[in-house]
Amino acid sequence: MAAPAATDRARVKACVRGAVQGVGFRPFVYRLATELALTGWVNNSSQGVFLQVEGPRLKLEKFLLRLEAEKPPRSFIQSLEATWLDALGYAGFEIRASDRGGEKTALVLPDIATCPDCLREIFDPANRRYRYPFTNCTNCGPRFSLIEALPYDRAHTSMKAFMMCPLCQAEYDDPCDRRFHAQPNACPVCGPHLELWQADDGGRGRERATDLAAEAMQPRSHERSHEAVVAAAAAIRAGQIVAVKGLGGFHLMVAAHDEQAVRRLRERKHREEKPFALMFPSLESVKAVCEVSPLEERLLRSPEAPIVLLRRLAKSQISNSRFQIAAIVAPNNPCLGVMLPYTPLHHLLMAELGFPVVATSGNLSEEPICTDEHEALARLGGIADAFLVLNRPIVRQVDDSIVRVMMGRELVLRRARGYAPLPIGLKSQISILKSQIKSRAGPPHLGCSNESVLAVGAHLKNTVALALGPQVFVSQHIGDLETEQSFAAFRRVIADFEKLYEAQPALILDNSRDSYKWPALRSVHSPEVQVWLQEIRRRQLLPDSTVESVGNWASLEREEMGTLGSIIDEPQPTTLFHGTNTYRWDLAERAQALHTLPSAERVWRDKVPAAQRDFLFFTTSRERAAYYANKAVDVDRRRGRKGTRPVVLSFKVTPDDLPRLRADNDYLEREDIHGGKTDPIANAWDSLALFGQVAIDGRI
Repeated sequence: MAAPAATDRARVKACVRGAVQGVGFRPFVYRLATELALTGWVNNSSQGVFLQVEGPRLKLEKFLLRLEAEKPPRSFIQSLEATWLDALGYAGFEIRASDRGGEKTALVLPDIATCPDCLREIFDPANRRYRYPFTNCTNCGPRFSLIEALPYDRAHTSMKAFMMCPLCQAEYDDPCDRRFHAQPNACPVCGPHLELWQADDGGRGRERATDLAAEAMQPRSHERSHEAVVAAAAAIRAGQIVAVKGLGGFHLMVAAHDEQAVRRLRERKHREEKPFALMFPSLESVKAVCEVSPLEERLLRSPEAPIVLLRRLAKSQISNSRFQIAAIVAPNNPCLGVMLPYTPLHHLLMAELGFPVVATSGNLSEEPICTDEHEALARLGGIADAFLVLNRPIVRQVDDSIVRVMMGRELVLRRARGYAPLPIGLKSQISILKSQIKSRAGPPHLGCSNESVLAVGAHLKNTVALALGPQVFVSQHIGDLETEQSFAAFRRVIADFEKLYEAQPALILDNSRDSYKWPALRSVHSPEVQVWLQEIRRRQLLPDSTVESVGNWASLEREEMGTLGSIIDEPQPTTLFHGTNTYRWDLAERAQALHTLPSAERVWRDKVPAAQRDFLFFTTSRERAAYYANKAVDVDRRRGRKGTRPVVLSFKVTPDDLPRLRADNDYLEREDIHGGKTDPIANAWDSLALFGQVAIDGRI
C-alpha cells in the first residue's frame, strides 16, 4: 500500500482523558494546531477534552505525536482515543464552548502551588499584579478547592462572581498568553481582596462576614489588601494568633519562636502535645533548622508543596536566632513538620515576617477545618486574636498534605491538598462479587460494569473513595469522626463527590464493626435509590496494592484467624499483631511473652527466618538480644501472594536503645494505648506513619 501523500487531507476525531482540565491543555492544543496550520476545534467535556483536527495526513500524525510528547507540565494523559475520518473543510481552529452532557469522568485537578512566573510578578514593582495575593495562571493556583461542577469552566467555580476587567479578559482570550483560558484569572482591579478583622470587633465582624461575598463585583483598593497583610504580620510579630484564610480553609498562625504565644495557641485550641506544622519563608531558612535531603527539597518545592517531616538540627547548630523554634512547637519530637508558602498570600505574608510561623489547621481539636468567615468567627473566635480574610469562597475544605521520606521513597501520610482528588487507576473496571449478605435479595452483581461503588473509610483519619469504572477517586483527608462537626464534614464530602461526578453508588463498603455510619449514609442518598451496605472487616481489606504499598515495612497476611504483622521501627519497639490482639514488646525484656501467643509455634515458625525465629521466641537475656540485634537479618522482599509467606523486613536495634524502648513501652502501658482488643491494621498503619517515632494514635 502506498504511503499517503503529504497533501492528502484527513480529519482526526479524538478524546483525551486524564488530567487535562485546568492545566492549559486546550490552549496547548490550539497553539499546536495553529503552528502546524491545521484546522478544527477543541473543547472541554465531562469526560475530558474533545477535539477534531483536519489537514494533511502527515501533519496530523505529527500533531498526535507532539500532543503526547509536549503536553503541559501539570497534565497527564490516561488515554487518547483517535478516529480517522474524512475532512469536512474547517476554515480555522477554535476553542469551542464546553460540552456539559454525558458521563462525568474528567479528572479534577488538585490545587497547585504558585509557579515561578507568578511569583516573579507579585514581587515585581513594575508588574500590574505586584503584591496581588490571588495571582495565578494555567500552571498554578486553586482548582479542587473552587470547582463546583464539571466541566472546568469559570461559571462552574467560585470565581464566577468576579467579572474580568478588560486587561484580564484580553489575557484570557490571547492564545500566546499563559493565562489563555485560565479560569481563576484575576487582578487587583477585578479580583478578590483581603481584609483584617480583629476578634473583638464583635457585631461589626459578623456584619463584615455577611457583606464580604456581596463585594465581589465592587472595585477595591489594592493598597488596602496589602495593608491587611502588613497588619497581620505586625500582629504575629506582637505575639497574637492570626486566623488566615487560604486555599482550602483557615490556618492559625503564630510566631514559631514565641514560646508564650505557642502555649496560648495550645491552650485555646485544646491541643496538648501534638506537634504543630510550620511554614518557613524560604528553603534556606528551612535548611538553617532542619536536615534536608535532595528528595525532601524536591518535595518542599514541588507543585504539591506538602508538609514534609524533617529531622531537626540541634539547637546549638542553629546560628540565626530568627529561625529558633520554641520547644513547645513539637515537644520531645526529633522531627518538624515543615512547608513552604504555596499561595501568593502566603509568600507575601512570609516575606513581610522573615521568620517561621506555626501554621496549624483552623479548628478546635477533633473538628474539621473552617472554610468561611461566618464559621471562623463562630468557631475560632475564642482562639484567634485577628482574622485575615478574603472574599473568594472556598467550595470544599482541603487540609495540608503530609509527606515523609522513608528508605529513599516518598510516603504520603495524609493525602489532601496537592494530591486529592486524583484517582488511583485500576487494571480493569472494578469487579464486585455477589455479596454474602444474609437477606432475601443480595446486592446486585456488578461484575465489570460501570456501576459506582463508594467506600467510606475508617473512624480515624477518615477519607472516602468513589470507584467509577477503572478509576477510584480518593477524597481529601476528612479526619477523625469524633464530633458532630467532623461527621457532618464526612456527609458533605460524600454528597460532594457524588454530585461532582453525578454518581449514585450501587454498593457502599464500610469497615466499621458497628453500623453507626449507616443512617447517615442512607440520609445522603435519595430514598428511591437502592443502596446496599456491606460491612467489610479489616482483614478483608488487603488488596494486592496494599500489600505492595507496605511491603517494604510490614508483613501482612490474610488468614481466617486474623492478620499477622511484624514491624520493627528503628530504634523503636516491635508491634506484633495476632488476630485482634496487639502485643508490644521491648526485645529482651518482653520477648518471653511471645511464648503465650496462640499458634505461635505453628504460624511463626513456618514464616519467620531462622535468625529472627530464635530472636523472637527464645531471647530472654540482654546479651542474647545484643547478639541478634547486631546481626544482619535476611530480608524477603517478595510480595505476599496466596500460598507464599508474607514480606518480612527488619531493622537493627542496638542495646543502647533498650532504655528508650522501655520508656516508650512504659508510656504506652501507662496511657493504655494499643491495649486490649484493638484493630491490627489500624495499628499497623499508625506504626508505619510514625516510622522512627513512638507509635501513638493521633501523633501525626
